[in-house]
Amino acid sequence: MTKATLTSRLRRKQRNLKKKAVTAMGILLILTMLLSGGVLWIRQINRQSAIDTSLAWTRMSPLPESAKRIDVEVGGSLFTREFEVEFQASEADIKDWLVASPGVSFSPRDSISEGTVGYTISESDALFAQVTVDWETLTVLIHTYWS
Repeated sequence: MTKATLTSRLRRKQRNLKKKAVTAMGILLILTMLLSGGVLWIRQINRQSAIDTSLAWTRMSPLPESAKRIDVEVGGSLFTREFEVEFQASEADIKDWLVASPGVSFSPRDSISEGTVGYTISESDALFAQVTVDWETLTVLIHTYWS
């Protein structure tokens, strides 16, 4: 075999290896994107489930349409579950939401601090259920847990 033939074969092999490497990287990129999208989709389902459960356990109406900065925290173990849902909305929407929610209609209203009131909900599917409204920042916190 001549030197030119060996060089030609070596170049062909290098090109094939480059093609295979680019193909493998492309497949890896596509798989990463699919997995990331799947994780985000599952997180959104779990987030909505946590909101729905919090509202059910506290007997509150669905969040106002104007709710923004919705933050959801989930905790607990195999035998317990805890949810905190925090959001902001306009003062009028928060007032309308509270009026439409049976959970706070018969709950005592506690003054927690200046401008902040809390409702401890006794008729609940949870061990503990509380809704706190900070009227200065127009922030609502729903905190509930079950054991």
